[in-house]
Amino acid sequence: MKKNMIFLLSFALVCIANESKSQWAEYPTEYEAAPYYGNTYEPTGWDRFKAKAHTLVERDHQNYWLNNISFYKSYPINFYNGNGVRYDNGSSQRQEVATREYKHNVVVSANLGQRMLDSETFVVTSKDHGQLYSPETDVIFYNTSGELHVSAQDKLAPIGEVKIEGLYYLLFDPQEDGRIVMIDETGRFVHMICRIYKKDLVISEQITNVKPKMARAEPTSGIETVSGTPKFNFELKYDGLNDQKMSFLYISDENGGTAQRFTYPETQKVINIYGNKIQIIRPYKDKIEYMILD
Repeated sequence: MKKNMIFLLSFALVCIANESKSQWAEYPTEYEAAPYYGNTYEPTGWDRFKAKAHTLVERDHQNYWLNNISFYKSYPINFYNGNGVRYDNGSSQRQEVATREYKHNVVVSANLGQRMLDSETFVVTSKDHGQLYSPETDVIFYNTSGELHVSAQDKLAPIGEVKIEGLYYLLFDPQEDGRIVMIDETGRFVHMICRIYKKDLVISEQITNVKPKMARAEPTSGIETVSGTPKFNFELKYDGLNDQKMSFLYISDENGGTAQRFTYPETQKVINIYGNKIQIIRPYKDKIEYMILD
């Protein structure tokens, strides 16, 4: 009787211990063999275990990798873009900028055939991606699952943050393939490759090495500026003094680059060509002194 009681008590303790384990723990002994995918044979009890572990053998299922982690911990993620998918691409601003700037209300000169004034512009697009981070050197994460490379040329956008034991960590998806790396509050890379399950960060106890061991990432500007191709608008050239008359050539993209000639008396002090006001200081046959007015 006493032996039966001891046996029953031992059996109950084993059952309780089994139930207390995570459902993602190592396979029970009878399921350690990998399944055979042929049409004729599958190990006894495999279907029962597969149902319990959901989708252990379905690689295209979102739980595949999680089901194969022996031990793990999970922490809720504060996603910066709110949806847990990707970091915001940033807001863009477009600005038209002149290729050359001309001083106004200042006496200058131009030789015969030389440009007195022109307008050539290009569009500058600035995109602010927020705070980015760059590794100080090339970094390699490696464990039994493979390697993850991060280049010193990369600018990494944090997808969110987690709080672990009172400390905050920034999360990055450098290859955009779901392999998450993180830095601590000092910028040092943590020796882990993690995953995201639903909206939690899942940390496996699998040993991960980082080379160099003390690799760090530093904050860098998230502003990206791209300049477009210059666009010609117009130019105004001095075409000389003849028979007490000043000549100017106006070439515009609106008329396909064909020059228009404008002629004024030598004594005229201010000319206005398509809204461009110019005060004539003194004209010569081979040059002109003038001032661009506001």
